[in-house]
Parts: sequence; C-alpha cells; structure tokens
Amino acid sequence: MGVERGPKWGVGRIFVKKIGPYGGSNSEGKWWFCKRADRWNSSNHNRLPPLWAGVRFPAVPRESLVGKQLSGYTLESEVGEGGTSAVFRASHPQHGVVAVKVLREKLRNDKTAVTRFLREARFGERVVHPNVVKTIEIGEATPGMHYLAIEWALGELLEKYARRNGPLAPHVAADIVSQIAAGVQAAHEAGIVHRDLKPENVMFDAASGAVK
Repeated sequence: MGVERGPKWGVGRIFVKKIGPYGGSNSEGKWWFCKRADRWNSSNHNRLPPLWAGVRFPAVPRESLVGKQLSGYTLESEVGEGGTSAVFRASHPQHGVVAVKVLREKLRNDKTAVTRFLREARFGERVVHPNVVKTIEIGEATPGMHYLAIEWALGELLEKYARRNGPLAPHVAADIVSQIAAGVQAAHEAGIVHRDLKPENVMFDAASGAVK
C-alpha cells in the first residue's frame, strides 16, 4: 500500500490516493480528503510522514494460480478480481467448465474475511433457480485456501452488453428485468437479500436471452 500526491483541494488540503496492494488503482484504491499532508485521512488520522507524499511503494508480488490444480479444478485464466477474492475460469473432469472463486492469499489468516467468504458461499447453496448461478462446491484446497466453485454462466456482463447495444428494445429490457426479478424472488424466499444487485453482477446471454 502506498500513496501519491494528487491535485490540491482548497487551501491547505490535498488528495491522497490509496494504492492497492498490487500497485495501480483497484477496488481498494480511493481518493481521500486530507486536512494535512502529514495525515492519512480525516477519518482515522493515522500519521503519514510528509516526505512520503508523492512516493509510490514497490508492488507486492502477486500469487499466481493460473495453470495450477485446485482440488481437481484446473485454473485456466483469471476472469475477475475484488478486494477479497479472485475469480477463475476452470475445468473439472466431472463438472466441466466452471467459475472458481478463491480467497486472496493476504486474507487467509483473517478470521473475519474467511467467515464472510464462507457465509456468502453457503448463501448461494440455498438458492436453486434457473436465473441464479448454481453452487457446485465449497472447499479448502490447502489450509486457509478457501474456494467456491459455481456454474459457468454463458454470455457477458449485462453492463457491457447494455452499454454496447443500448438503448435496448422494450421487450428485451422487460424480459431481462423479469428474469432478474425471478432470481431475486428466489433469494428472498430463501431468506437472502443480495445487497449488491447491479448490471455488473448480472450475466446475459444474448443468443438464448438467458439471465443469471
């Protein structure tokens, strides 16, 4: 994690950018309002030596899992990432092509992160519906390396499809919304609230019209 100086914001204030653990700006990187150049941000006031402003720290080597075996799943390519996990396209002798979500190495000894990862994974097991990706397996490949294998959804992110093809025809939009609502209803009946429903979290297969 590092910082870099940004443009001035008002008199005596600057932006400080939080750099992700692997360098660059990612889901963990944000601009923070700072009252003073020697403070991290106005909310926690952790000290940051003034000379560090403008310094970018070396990137931490990243764990490489592509090409490796994980409890029978061959991780072929990384297709997504977040602050707590990475998602891979994988193949399995029995299940075929699947998506495998793996808890990040830096969080494997974090009891809170592990508990949250497993809780969210088990929520998925409780919902069985055509418009919700199927949970295939929840496991621990090695101590601390928790993973979740789920159905590989065909198509692309709804956000990308809509951006490229929008505005969508009314009947197409209505069908997409109807399928999303059906999946959400199934989750609600299982006692689960999604809390992060957005086009970036929906897969749409234009060939079949299916939504996951």
